[in-house]
Parts: sequence; structure tokens; C-alpha cells
Amino acid sequence: HELRTPLVPILGYAEMIETEEDPVVIKDMVKIIGYSSKILHKRIEKFLIYKDLCVKEKGKNFLFNKQDKTRISSNLVCNYLLSIQEDLNARERTKINLQPQTLCISDWHLQTVVTELIENGLKFSGGNSNISLEGFTKDDSYFITVRDNGRGMSKNEIKAITAFNKFGEDKLSEHGLGLGLAIVKKIVELHGGSFNINSEKGNSTTCEVSLPVESKDYKIFEAN
Repeated sequence: HELRTPLVPILGYAEMIETEEDPVVIKDMVKIIGYSSKILHKRIEKFLIYKDLCVKEKGKNFLFNKQDKTRISSNLVCNYLLSIQEDLNARERTKINLQPQTLCISDWHLQTVVTELIENGLKFSGGNSNISLEGFTKDDSYFITVRDNGRGMSKNEIKAITAFNKFGEDKLSEHGLGLGLAIVKKIVELHGGSFNINSEKGNSTTCEVSLPVESKDYKIFEAN
């Protein structure tokens, strides 16, 4: 279902273009095909990322490279926001308050975690309401929290966050969120961190991840 939804307009409009003569209509169709193609590409990338993380998780005594280091800052997160789909207005709607810190995670994995959390918050908030992103160090961990002003989730919906389960009823605005949060959970846990969601149906939601800071001597993941 996740892959079929954006594929339908691509195939449909591609077929209609063959017989359409009005250049204005054709231009509009091409725009829709392009937009749907980007959505499809992003979802395929998510499935591949999740599959790769699952393979790593099953590996015996798997370790991410301990040499991977990324210094998180407000400027870095602002750059991450550029990769989020334009219609969400991420840069205007995301209020950032971060303490700079060097984390034991690659830039690519950190970007994936941050952008998935922000995109999730923006989609759940809906309209033009803002979300907040905060980051601070406590002991040997760095905590990143994203708070939205959406409709919240029930305890059962929170438990249902897996690669192939979505939550809520609005299919248009929530496509792919289950997989995105599942990716966040996998990444932070494979790096020795944690992922938690605090929410109440009808109220705001807070997603929080913790990641080890540079000074911590840790073993990231060891399979049983």
C-alpha cells in the first residue's frame, strides 16, 4: 500500500499524456508525476534503510564505527531541514533550541533521525502550527526532543509503531510515518541510545531520543 499510493497517479497520468493534446494540461500532469515520483523514491529509500538496519541488528556483535562523530548544532539542524518536503514549511515552523555537542553517530544517521522526527511532528500538527526541537546533554547522553501540537496518540497507537503499522485515521497526511519512526527507533538503539514517545489522545506529542556523547566509552550493540 505504501508504494502503490504514489504509483497510481504516475501510471495514470503517464497513460493520459499519450492522448492529451493541450500543452497546459500536459504540463500539469507532468508536475503531478514528478511530485508522486519524489514521494515514491523517498518511500523506497525508507524501506531500504529499514531493511539494512534490520540486517545489522541480526548480525552477531554488530558495532557501528566508533570513529563516527557528528557535532550537532542549530545550524546543522537548519541544513537538515532543507531535505524535508517543501509544502511542510519546515524552516518556518520548527523552533530550534539546541546545546552544541559532539555525538557518537555519523552525520547521515543523525540527519535521518532528526528529519524523520521533525517531519513526523509537522505532519501531525497540521496546518501552520509550529513544533519545537530541543537538545541538551545529561550525564553521558544527549537528548533530542520534538514536541508537536497535534491530536496526540493513544497508548495502543504508540505500541503499534512498527515498519508496517501506521497510526491515526487521516491516511492522506500520515502515509509512511510508521516506517519513519521505526527507522528512528532502530538507529538510536543500534547506537546505544533510546527512543520514547509521550502522548495523550487529543493533546500534543513529544518524541525523545537519547544518543551517546563523544566522551562515553560504550559498546553500541551486541546481539544475543
